[in-house]
Amino acid sequence: MSGFLRNFRHLALPLMEWKEAPPDRRMLERSITINAPAYAVWKMITEPDLIPMWHKDILKVSWNSVIPVNADLTGETRYLYYQHGPVQKQVITDCEPGRLLSYETREGKRFSHFAIDLHIGIFKLRSLDNNNTELYWLNYIEFESAHQSAQLNRYISSFKQNLISLKWVLENAILKTSASS
Repeated sequence: MSGFLRNFRHLALPLMEWKEAPPDRRMLERSITINAPAYAVWKMITEPDLIPMWHKDILKVSWNSVIPVNADLTGETRYLYYQHGPVQKQVITDCEPGRLLSYETREGKRFSHFAIDLHIGIFKLRSLDNNNTELYWLNYIEFESAHQSAQLNRYISSFKQNLISLKWVLENAILKTSASS
């Protein structure tokens, strides 16, 4: 695991906005509480058929191989097919099944309105009382040039909306399942 990821692995789970950074680098992190068990949240962020249900920009996700449920995904590669962008190749750099998933985008970093030199993401889950889960999501991005970072209002909005969608899909699916049992 890279030194960068080691530094962020043990962060507290605060609710934060864009941090002060040089104009060509940005870090966005969010923490939300979801009324769903950790295993359900884990499935939503790792299973290819479920990711497009909450990530509004992704049409399809595939892995480089068949992945057993709750497997250690470290070293595996997933491909994200975007509606209005490239196919991204993300390599899982660290994984603790059900608790931590970190990834780095290796290919497909050029979008219509900006291009990325480096993109690292971390999902961290923590089980809470009453079948709730705290989900922490960090995105660290370095852009090809400083002037592109000013065009990211859409990205910021999308990041926030994806978390809200993830929460909504999980909570409504859990409620529907509970009501039908």
